[in-house]
Amino acid sequence: MEADLRARRVVTGVSLDAPADGRPVTRINWLVPQLKDAPDGLVIEASVPIVRGTTACVLNDIRENPQALLAADPKRPPRAFRLALSAPLRTRRGKGEKSFLRETRQQAIAFYRDLVQDLRAWRAAPPKLPDEPVEAPETATPEPPPFLADDRKAGDAVAPVAE
Repeated sequence: MEADLRARRVVTGVSLDAPADGRPVTRINWLVPQLKDAPDGLVIEASVPIVRGTTACVLNDIRENPQALLAADPKRPPRAFRLALSAPLRTRRGKGEKSFLRETRQQAIAFYRDLVQDLRAWRAAPPKLPDEPVEAPETATPEPPPFLADDRKAGDAVAPVAE
């Protein structure tokens, strides 16, 4: 949680690792369906390896165009995502209703309950076994052709003549 006293906003966020394989858009499409009940104002940041900055978009824009989160470099897959939700800061003191402590605590609990607890960690697909070879049906092997007996008998062969 971050409290910005000057802007009077409280930001609740969480970071999670992106899938390790797949195309860049596939990695974003892994996350977005899990956030189907999330508010449209949820900010998603994507960090990309070797790039110092991050790319951030509002969830509503990502639902319409997942490529928007890859604006920095569409070929580089994101390494991690950060989800952040902002709310106005309450400045009342004490423990009463609408106090700073009570409101930030409730925001943290609601953020976890509504967004974080239903997120599933990415798991690689199990390896597929190769297809079993199709066995040829057993057919009877043909009998060798019958020996054609002519008038020769064993030992009647003629030796070849060498030229």
